[in-house]
Amino acid sequence: MAISENVYSKYVFLAGDRVNLACKLGFLWGVTSIFTEDTPSSMSLLATMFSVGLGALTSYGIGTYKAYKKTSEHINELGRIDERFFRTIVKKEDGYIVGACQIQGMYLAAKRHGSNEMISDFYRMKKEFTKNIVPNF
Repeated sequence: MAISENVYSKYVFLAGDRVNLACKLGFLWGVTSIFTEDTPSSMSLLATMFSVGLGALTSYGIGTYKAYKKTSEHINELGRIDERFFRTIVKKEDGYIVGACQIQGMYLAAKRHGSNEMISDFYRMKKEFTKNIVPNF
């Protein structure tokens, strides 16, 4: 049974980017510990603050989700990931290179909608157009 696109999109937002998943779980654990313990531990306070800070820095997975949606639409339209599209997602208009979130979103779209050949093309373009070394899974 295939997972519907709506459910998979929610998965991409919640857990598609492992850094944001760790932030969300750390926040959940920290807040739960703070409100259920009589005296919250310093570890739960630290986990909560760290998770909020790192989550804010990475936009809580919104970049992964947006890149996934754009790439999914692109793949549905062309049947592949075009190099110009890849460069557009990877390079912002002001020239800086985006983080691993957007690249992870593109990878998840290629994995969801494509073949092994499309994933091979993704890795080729990633190696050619970015210096990002974060593994995609």
